[in-house]
Amino acid sequence: MNRPHRAFSANGNKIAVYIFYVAYLINDWLIRSKRIERQLWNFLKVELFYIGGHCQHSGNCCKNIMLFHEDIPITHVSLFETVRKKYPTTYRRFIPLLSPSSEGKIGSFNCKDLDKNKRCRDYENRPIFCRRYPLSSFLKNDLLMEDCGYKVLRTNCAIPGRNARFLKRINTLLPHEKRI
Repeated sequence: MNRPHRAFSANGNKIAVYIFYVAYLINDWLIRSKRIERQLWNFLKVELFYIGGHCQHSGNCCKNIMLFHEDIPITHVSLFETVRKKYPTTYRRFIPLLSPSSEGKIGSFNCKDLDKNKRCRDYENRPIFCRRYPLSSFLKNDLLMEDCGYKVLRTNCAIPGRNARFLKRINTLLPHEKRI
């Protein structure tokens, strides 16, 4: 069955979208706070889009992922080692993929708990961000992993205005054939 993911609705709240879009524009023109922009964008994203589809068991959501600790991406081996010591149960399963260009810099992670059928060997004990996929990836990174079976769909809420930066953000979420 192709139902919308339960945290999203196919019917966005139109009044709230316009209010938060105006706040987004005010921030864009006057305040220019990245933190405020991200918070407004996350609210608007939830109202303008929803996630449809279902898991294809491709294992792609377990490869080339970015891990975060306290909203900070884990991009250095030293930070990963510190976090892994503090939370061994959660982070023991991840293998850092080092960036070829710089020493000690992590480009992404792979999970080592996939079996030959691309299923999690420790499904009952998987980390919270794995349990919340695809929402965790969509909210944190504005993306879903390729061929995972989930897709970003538009709600019936109209896109307010024509701010170029805002439209660029929207288009990063949509497939090429559905871009504005």
